[in-house]
Amino acid sequence: MFKPLRVGFLISFVGPLVFVLTVTMIKEAVDDMKRYNKDCEQNARKFEKIDLNAGVIREVEASTLAVGDLVKIHVNQAAPADLILVYVTDKSDSVFIRTDQLDGETDWKARRPLNSTHSQMTKLTDLTKFAEDNVFCEQPN
Repeated sequence: MFKPLRVGFLISFVGPLVFVLTVTMIKEAVDDMKRYNKDCEQNARKFEKIDLNAGVIREVEASTLAVGDLVKIHVNQAAPADLILVYVTDKSDSVFIRTDQLDGETDWKARRPLNSTHSQMTKLTDLTKFAEDNVFCEQPN
């Protein structure tokens, strides 16, 4: 009535499936390791954090930056994406940024600092005027 299942048929079905799943798992593991290494590299980058209470500028790693920290960004320095531009020293009162890591667009975008902060500052040390100010924005989505 019923013919027994042949081993050759089972191996020819399961073998390619196991091979494809193994190759996919190895590829995903390699991608995860690359992503982890890149994250560690990004978190170890150094930034100058302005401490208004002590009146000093300290060099800290990106992983230690928190909400509300004031960060000094230099020309051609890659910056975290979630910064508010408070003051610029350029004569044009603007900076040009690339957002290719966020949206894939490689063109330069002009950004201006907040009018309320930039117009009242003549130098970087004037930041103490804004030590108690609040910024309201929407939650990440």
